[in-house]
Amino acid sequence: MTGKSKKDKKLILVSNSVVNELMLIANKQGKPFYGFVTETLEHALKVYADGHSLEEVVSFYELMEIFKSLGAKMISDDMFNYLIVKEYEAGKSVLQDKLYEFGRLCGKSLTSKSERPFETLENLLSGAGWDLNEVAVTEKDDKV
Repeated sequence: MTGKSKKDKKLILVSNSVVNELMLIANKQGKPFYGFVTETLEHALKVYADGHSLEEVVSFYELMEIFKSLGAKMISDDMFNYLIVKEYEAGKSVLQDKLYEFGRLCGKSLTSKSERPFETLENLLSGAGWDLNEVAVTEKDDKV
């Protein structure tokens, strides 16, 4: 018997500041440091195995937090299209005004909460299945 546990372990170099932050989080969650780091890295591996990056996941999370803070709800495409058609017939300008205002609030929140607001928006839209050829970001009179 070699004395090794069921899973072999490797020593990796990580900056002291990162280790200290991870220790604080692990302690707050009441988890052993080794288990917390292993769990975190396993989640990262799953993200990459699914064809995404951690940056995409963080961007998506940031945007979902903004949406939640603005009262946004998730609904199916079918329901969304039904409601849009119904409302569009009744009051096109009101619907456009409400969509514009929601977009403006999202933009303000993204700008204040994300270091890379355009990248965060792009990642969210592509992650949500949007064809980015349908989206344009323009600047007019110092407004985006």
